[in-house]
Amino acid sequence: MLHIHLLRFSIDPSPWLLKIMCGSIEIRTVYVGHRQARAVIISRLSCERAGTRFNVRGVNDDGHVANFVETEQVLFLDDEVTSYVQTRGSVPLFWEQPGIQVNY
Repeated sequence: MLHIHLLRFSIDPSPWLLKIMCGSIEIRTVYVGHRQARAVIISRLSCERAGTRFNVRGVNDDGHVANFVETEQVLFLDDEVTSYVQTRGSVPLFWEQPGIQVNY
């Protein structure tokens, strides 16, 4: 979020900043009968609009939805590779939900 202040002064911070992946990876060996296989699950959280679901909702002007996560499952069995990708995120509409006001 430090780059926001630089953008206000028309400074392009992209030569200095590196986007990194926020997520996790898990690799396990599983046995299918007498055959051995590798199961891999990779989850990646987008850095564009991450935040708690009560503070970040919907889509922004650039088309990035809140809390976008891409999860990929890969299975390696002998010479065969299968992959399944699932994406999820906030509803891609301009909307907000005001929080509960404790102090009136």
